[in-house]
Amino acid sequence: MREVWHFECSCPLCVAERVDSEATRNERSRLRSEAMAFLARHKLQGRQMDHFTPTIVSEANLLLERILATYDSARYVRLPSLAAPGMTHWLVENAWATFGIDPRPMHAHTQKHDEVLG
Repeated sequence: MREVWHFECSCPLCVAERVDSEATRNERSRLRSEAMAFLARHKLQGRQMDHFTPTIVSEANLLLERILATYDSARYVRLPSLAAPGMTHWLVENAWATFGIDPRPMHAHTQKHDEVLG
């Protein structure tokens, strides 16, 4: 925004992001790209989700954990983790395919999705 609009935002999210190191921002960007590739490979399929195996869901969980590790938990309290919503949404939509009718794992993914949205 500074380069285009000559404006430096001071919202809590922008302030938190400015404190992140360049290495952290680069890693987050790389992981966001990895997540986009994952989502392209494993598109949401409406009700036809029987091909999402526990291995694929574990891969999604691991990628989500790696993304969330780039956000300092103290600075990002109640702030969105903008690199994560695609993965949490995918997990919420596909959790039932792996976990069956047990609502507890679905609830955990829904809660994580809400958290990353701030």
